[in-house]
Amino acid sequence: MTETKYDSAARETPLLREARTVWRERSLIGYLVGRNVRDRYSNSVLGVGWSVLNPMLEMAVFWVIFSQRFAPEDVPYIVYLVLGIVLLALFRDTVNGVATTLRNNREIVGKLHVPIEVLAAAAAGAVLVNFALTMLPVTAIILLSGTAISATAPLVVVPVALVVLTAVGIGLALAPFAVTFPDVTELTRIGLLLLGYLSAVFYPLSIVPDRFRELLDWNPLYAAIATFRSMVYEGSIGTIEHLGLLAVVAVAAMAGGVLVYGRHVRAAIAMLG
Repeated sequence: MTETKYDSAARETPLLREARTVWRERSLIGYLVGRNVRDRYSNSVLGVGWSVLNPMLEMAVFWVIFSQRFAPEDVPYIVYLVLGIVLLALFRDTVNGVATTLRNNREIVGKLHVPIEVLAAAAAGAVLVNFALTMLPVTAIILLSGTAISATAPLVVVPVALVVLTAVGIGLALAPFAVTFPDVTELTRIGLLLLGYLSAVFYPLSIVPDRFRELLDWNPLYAAIATFRSMVYEGSIGTIEHLGLLAVVAVAAMAGGVLVYGRHVRAAIAMLG
């Protein structure tokens, strides 16, 4: 009688397999994160300072235009605004970075056979480094505005992690199509711009008509930004509904992204030649 052997690797889900690869190659990912950050600013005068300057300039424009009209009642408008902008930038840059991973690393993919999930993790890691650097002036702005940073502020790692996981999942799903259909990249940028406008980044929830507020509550990016703000200056963890929505969307995005990526990546790599 033939003995039946249980092969745990064969029954491993794609999501767990990708996670295992990322953990195994964590040293390589750390090296690639450093390389990505250095290469992005290697020829600029300000260097990595651009990672801080970009969101600060965006904040300044919105503050000049909307500070008198959209100021919330419970916190200085500049604090409300900058927290929304930095989290939106984290989501937007992670999606764009992961979505263009195959196209931007065609030589590595074709010749060195580095796992794509490693390159995706490195792209997301570089964005996280920029986010961490940006939080330094953001913290200064909050304190200079006279706003106290709440004891719950360290818990922002939770919405930040869920936002990054969601963005990585979306980016993975888009990565093969960014190679086979180049217009996907520009369409993604437009979609992210519109999503930002629908996430109460620069306007308070109070100006949104009641009939549209429920739609806003179902926007996971708005849920992340609202939770982020609550943890930083309101002294709360936000709402359970928002945290639950973020967790569900993050898991679904990662699972769906890995699935779509796995089905279409071979065709994309073949086009890279």
